Amino acid sequence: MAKPKKKTTRKFIGKMMICSREWELWEDPKQGGSSFSHGDPMNRKRRTIVLGTVDNDPRYTAEMLIHEVVEIILSTDEKRYRPNWQQAGDHSRYLFVFDHDYLQGVGPNLLTALLTSGMFELKINERPLPKMRKVL
Repeated sequence: MAKPKKKTTRKFIGKMMICSREWELWEDPKQGGSSFSHGDPMNRKRRTIVLGTVDNDPRYTAEMLIHEVVEIILSTDEKRYRPNWQQAGDHSRYLFVFDHDYLQGVGPNLLTALLTSGMFELKINERPLPKMRKVL
């Protein structure tokens, strides 16, 4: 006998690009927190980010998206490590190791991901930017 499909509360938000890879963005109004999955190793087309919106707080939702995108960037570039003493399933103990030169490249990847999510918009003020002082 086939198992009946579970009814999901998730709602599709859209697609976004992270490190030149397409990710699906989902909302779950019954979940708190957020998560990401690289999907089935045989089917990498199912990369997903799920944002819990049980709190109905747009700022917190944006913070969760930024958290997940940064973690995806770092794990994609193999900057995330699980220490030997970490217990299985304990995601709070991951270590992230990178230098400042690597950090310079995170900004462009993060900005591209946020803008392609459709949840963020880049606005340039109408007034001129202040003149920057030259630092010697």
